[in-house]
Amino acid sequence: MKHVPLLWFKMVLMGFFLTSHVSAASLDEEAKKVVIEYFLSRKIITICGDSFYFFTHEHKGLHMCEVCINFQRGAMCRTAFSTDVNTATLTARDTACSLLAHSTAEEITCSQTPPARVTCSQQKAEELGHGKEFYITIHQGKLSDADKRKKIQWKGTGNLEAKELRTYSHNTWSQWHSTPTKLHLTIIKEKGNWTVHPHEEIKTLIAHKEPMDCQRIESVTK
Repeated sequence: MKHVPLLWFKMVLMGFFLTSHVSAASLDEEAKKVVIEYFLSRKIITICGDSFYFFTHEHKGLHMCEVCINFQRGAMCRTAFSTDVNTATLTARDTACSLLAHSTAEEITCSQTPPARVTCSQQKAEELGHGKEFYITIHQGKLSDADKRKKIQWKGTGNLEAKELRTYSHNTWSQWHSTPTKLHLTIIKEKGNWTVHPHEEIKTLIAHKEPMDCQRIESVTK
């Protein structure tokens, strides 16, 4: 009979540990769900099978330059595009001068005339990204006493990862990159509610008003 209280205590303790483990596992699954729902609800990604697709800005876009020239009694503005801003400026200037000048000598003089105005901007093109064999990983942070006083139940990071990535731009797919791709989120559950804070690289992704369709993506990239 003396062993009964000890056995009862062990059973209660075991039940406590099992409950804690199940609770922690449940929160981890909730966190994973929060990560995927964040990307889908904002229409940032489209999932097709074991792949996900997203649009981002292509940083190596064209430069557009408008150059305005006042020459003799005429004025002319022309626009040109190039991957190099200086080339775009010179091309726009030469085009304007070719319309203002009446001879080769005047054209040379015009090209040496300082422009009245030069306006350049980089044109950002959309680039389609394709992540293959994606999965969600989470990393739980340790709760401090201050976190517990704020009734924070879970905090950490969640990542949408892909084993390989390629991009589609100018009607061509790039080679697959074997470097792991990660899209990071900081997630917190406080007083029963989850909040999500995207990391910097996610801000370059393009959120579309309508979700992308898998068939449409396949037809565009064939």
